[in-house]
Amino acid sequence: MKAEFLTKQLAQQYPAHPAISLLSATNKYWQWYPARGNKQLEEQIRGLLNEASNNSSKWLDGSGRDVPEAMFVYFSAEALLARMDNFQHATIASVGHAKNAYPYIKKSFDLQKTYPDFLLVAGLFNYYREEYVQIKPFYKTFVWFMQDGDKTEGLKQLKMASQTSMFSKAEAGIYLAHILTDYEKKPNEALPDLFSLAESYPNNLYIQGKLAEVLLSAGKPAKALVYIQNLMVSNVTGYKDLALANRARYNLLTSNLSQATNDANQILDAKVKDEHLLALAHQVLAAVDSKQGRVSQAKLHYKKVKELSEYPILTDEADNYIRNH
Repeated sequence: MKAEFLTKQLAQQYPAHPAISLLSATNKYWQWYPARGNKQLEEQIRGLLNEASNNSSKWLDGSGRDVPEAMFVYFSAEALLARMDNFQHATIASVGHAKNAYPYIKKSFDLQKTYPDFLLVAGLFNYYREEYVQIKPFYKTFVWFMQDGDKTEGLKQLKMASQTSMFSKAEAGIYLAHILTDYEKKPNEALPDLFSLAESYPNNLYIQGKLAEVLLSAGKPAKALVYIQNLMVSNVTGYKDLALANRARYNLLTSNLSQATNDANQILDAKVKDEHLLALAHQVLAAVDSKQGRVSQAKLHYKKVKELSEYPILTDEADNYIRNH
């Protein structure tokens, strides 16, 4: 509500600025994201993002030069549209937004020293340009025209962005923690940045959920429990599902297999939209079945993990189990 009020104030002062649409869309996105079931809100977000993209594109065309502010708004709008399309498995549409943004992504490499927010743009491109074609080789067909990335450099840029950016510092820290944990399988390296974010934003449920998830991935269930409990009492739709998935993992790690099974089954029965949470639930059920000698059932759950998740921290475990049993 505070963000909405401030955005309206900005709109009165700068009525034609494309950043107004981007800020409004970003605010609505974080309301929609946890449950991802409100179609009307989703359409509002998409409309605002398209507005931000179109208006910043017109600004760039009309100025006859590269305006960093317009470039950043354009990239951010197209990137968020691509993310939303990715949730829907609309691969062609998602890649289309990436192609739209690519000319400005290339220019971001020259701007990152002057404008630290472009470190996020460059870092994400450098990392995902290489990672995605490794875990999903069919993407090579779509990104062949893009310059090569550099995963090591990308991680360095995201780290710098999380420390020096003005607009995207928190976003860079969240992405960095996500990549280090889910793709690089280094959750302990992700924890310092997440703790710093939690300190800066003590009431942010998304950050608390990620912190719980990363602590569990690092094998530290006792430290994760307080964040799980905070989410369990939340009234925000979607965050209880996140808490339940993490509580299932907590119970698995603390050998309460019966409760772990109950929690994981609740996630599956609720038919949540978030495929990552569904993958976590199947991973818990697979581990319980494995511990109790039900190999065929464990393999079925691990196959579901592979269907639902692209993250090596989950898929590698599933691959290893299926290959060795």
